Amino acid sequence: VVSISESPSRGVSVLGQVNRPGRAPLNIGSDRLLDAIAAAGGAARPVEDIQVAIQRDGQTWTAPLSLVTTRFDQNVRLARGDQINLIHQPRRYAVFGALGDVSQAEMGAGTVTLAGALSAAGGLNDQAANARSVLVFRFERPEVARALGLTQAPTPRGVPVIYRLDLTQPSGLFTAGVFEIRPDDVIHAPRSGAAEARKFFEFVQSVTRVIYDVSITSALDND
Repeated sequence: VVSISESPSRGVSVLGQVNRPGRAPLNIGSDRLLDAIAAAGGAARPVEDIQVAIQRDGQTWTAPLSLVTTRFDQNVRLARGDQINLIHQPRRYAVFGALGDVSQAEMGAGTVTLAGALSAAGGLNDQAANARSVLVFRFERPEVARALGLTQAPTPRGVPVIYRLDLTQPSGLFTAGVFEIRPDDVIHAPRSGAAEARKFFEFVQSVTRVIYDVSITSALDND
């Protein structure tokens, strides 16, 4: 009778945001990335907020844990001596303007819609907010910007895009309920009056160094 015991030399190190950091064995049929994470007790944070880094032979590969758990090709096979580090990178978005609470909020597990983000911030100020011009600023992928008909040149972070919703209309309320907020989005509820909207565009220009066409800003002048 031959029994095979675990060999430390055939294991990998799993560190960071796992429940039981340490060495994890590599066995036939259980040598993929998710196997090692499971052997370490699983992730200690929501998968959406975890970045996985694999170090091997002086090189490092990284990927979101949410991608590893949903795409088979990202659940890579490991080699002995690999070091896996689960890094906590919370997803955040910012809200400011005529709202009940101005803050930078963490997204937590799952998705966050614009309606949910506004509710978490205390909702629009009925006495001051311009509900016809709720703005969301983000950097979109170039292919998304092209599909929107935008021609701005991309920055290293993507193409700067501002979405404007009119929450006084049923269509705007419906869109807010399905419009997903992404990490690093900036949500702005301007006060009534064009001056407040111009401040937001000045902020965007300071971030992106892109001068927006006057026709875009002029659409916000109509209260």
